[in-house]
Amino acid sequence: MRTRPATQLTLTDSFQPAAPANDFLDRLDVLVDWQPIAVALAAKFTATTGRLPQPPLVVLKMLLLQACYGPSDPQCEDQVRDHLSWRRFTGLSLTDPVPDETTLVRFRQRLVAHGLHVRLLDLVNQQCAAHSLLVTSPVYRTALVFMAAASVPFAFTERPLLVIVAFTVIGSLFIPFLAATLLWLNNRVPFPAP
Repeated sequence: MRTRPATQLTLTDSFQPAAPANDFLDRLDVLVDWQPIAVALAAKFTATTGRLPQPPLVVLKMLLLQACYGPSDPQCEDQVRDHLSWRRFTGLSLTDPVPDETTLVRFRQRLVAHGLHVRLLDLVNQQCAAHSLLVTSPVYRTALVFMAAASVPFAFTERPLLVIVAFTVIGSLFIPFLAATLLWLNNRVPFPAP
């Protein structure tokens, strides 16, 4: 099995803990057991010839960052290069090269081709659910459906102004419900200590 070796920490890496923290990413990195995921990745993402590939777990963590925060492939590359918390989450030192957008695309394609994308996401989601990092409340899901359904009437009406006024009124009635729901969701289960 050949992959690019993990680099030794340098003097500049010692300044990383002083950087602003991203509590969610720090908790996710600590609570998820990455070892079974790394083993599953190592079986499919090794090189026997040519240039050594990026460590597969680093690239998978970049895909998770995309799932959590929504950047495109080029934006994710830039954000990992720019944000110390993202760099710390992926396990890259300050001197390590950041995988480029093409690496992300090819890695994603290989995950899908090998059928690993669903299995690895399930592994991460199971561990997140065990530590109360996922919200699976029916109330929360109802709120998501309500917000997603808001744009449907625009496709079937010739009077969009009337629909806009109606949704403004309905939305103003929905805000207290949304606020109460979010307060309840945020306070019902305490986050585990880091």
